[in-house]
Amino acid sequence: MTNQNTSNNSRKRPTAKQSSDLSTGQGTLPLDEVAIDISPYVTNVDQDIFAIQNLPEEFIAVLFAWVSRSPKSFKEHIADAIEAGIIDGEFKPVSTEKLDEKSKAFHEKWVVAYGHSSVAEHAIAHVGIEKVSRLASAELELSNEFYSITEYSQRYQKPERGHWHNPIVADFNNPDTIAIQEKFEKYFDDMYTSFEETVEAIYLYLKDQQKDLITDQSINNQMKHDEALKKIAFEDARYLLPLGMYTHLGMTANARSWRDGISKMMSSTIPEVRDIADSLKKEITKVIPTLLKHATPSEYDALTTLRTFDLFNNLPSSHFDTKTINIFKGPSEKEMIISILTDVISQERNIDSEASYTIVQSMSEASRISYIKTLLLDMNVHDKLPKAFEHVHFKVSFVVSEACWHQLLRHNRRSNFTYGFATTQIGEIVPPNIIAAGLELKFREAIARSKEFFNELTDQGHDVTSQYVVTNASLRHIVGSFSLQEVYHLINLRTSPEAQWEIKNAFEDLHHLMTQLYPTLLSAAKRR
Repeated sequence: MTNQNTSNNSRKRPTAKQSSDLSTGQGTLPLDEVAIDISPYVTNVDQDIFAIQNLPEEFIAVLFAWVSRSPKSFKEHIADAIEAGIIDGEFKPVSTEKLDEKSKAFHEKWVVAYGHSSVAEHAIAHVGIEKVSRLASAELELSNEFYSITEYSQRYQKPERGHWHNPIVADFNNPDTIAIQEKFEKYFDDMYTSFEETVEAIYLYLKDQQKDLITDQSINNQMKHDEALKKIAFEDARYLLPLGMYTHLGMTANARSWRDGISKMMSSTIPEVRDIADSLKKEITKVIPTLLKHATPSEYDALTTLRTFDLFNNLPSSHFDTKTINIFKGPSEKEMIISILTDVISQERNIDSEASYTIVQSMSEASRISYIKTLLLDMNVHDKLPKAFEHVHFKVSFVVSEACWHQLLRHNRRSNFTYGFATTQIGEIVPPNIIAAGLELKFREAIARSKEFFNELTDQGHDVTSQYVVTNASLRHIVGSFSLQEVYHLINLRTSPEAQWEIKNAFEDLHHLMTQLYPTLLSAAKRR
């Protein structure tokens, strides 16, 4: 199908053969094939960051969900949907010029000038973000807690060679920049080679271990089984990949969230993050033209970063504690139960907190525990605790790999994190399949290469760019604070059979420790 619109914004459609090649990363998009115009649905057709428009909300939700399971770009999926007749390729936009002018005037008065920011929460922008590093994506995702995010998954898709962000821009008037850019490229290429070799070695090991399980299966089932083994192989081998590897995200947020998040990103120490912020503002302004006016760098954020560095950088360092989970001492379970019941009774009896607190204090401890357990009865996998339970918070420190941290940070709606720079200095985790397959020595040799390059860069003053060479295996210190509701959500989600092994182990440990400290409150945390 060819659209009558023949502007330069036409999106070129690959042939069936080339589309198949693209799915395996072997092809490129030809510019002389059948044209499918997707320009009505995206704010640009030739950039990696773009806003999505003129599409049904439910289709956008599905479009963003595909990013986790498909190697195709958002734009390719839109072209597929046009070709399949799912969306209308003959789109004729309705003129809304007068309406837009009224909207702009309203927002200028009430949001920009008056400061009534809640109005901005009703304007939504869906954004596709492709080819950004995993290092930068962490700052992007944590720049505001109200984003809705679906991200490319290295658990389900094998990254491709060359799909990485080199943070060094070569200046031909400065040979040193050319040399260091080439060093980055060689490092990324070498680590990817180690990754590919490890994928193959783990796959062959797993296949050999399970050969007796598939001898009676059909050819089709054997192929599916082999595919499952390959996914396990690259899920563990990806621990060798650096944080410079590309990721892709589908993100939805209201204008207020975009504005606040972009402002925060504009003050980042990482140039790539600042570039992403500029691109986001440019593209979102095309669909929300007024409400990002105050998305500007925060002088306070920038100065606080510098002052914090000056204040604490020269403090003596201590040894690194690599204990995986540590729960900071807080109120006892008895105190938490009293707090929860006080709030519940205050709400149900419509009395002030002091009066309800007196009632709770008069109860026996056995009665309080009985009341709490009654409130936890019949919870299933999708149920949430009563609101009173959200006033109880826990502070937990984690020492987990970058791979695990990237999983954890995406579930940040009810979580608050503090975290430092990516480094190779704390240590690393070796996936169990690497050890079982006899690959630990080669794995550690590759990690040693990462440490050597990291140290070389930091010694030369490249503290920011050195983070790109840190691998997914490297450990990171994180501190998170969670409400009891979020603890329930994370333990229930991350200890499921489908959970990735490292984050599953972390939350099994967390559940074990918390059950010892708070046996009544955690009694229904695993509810599947």
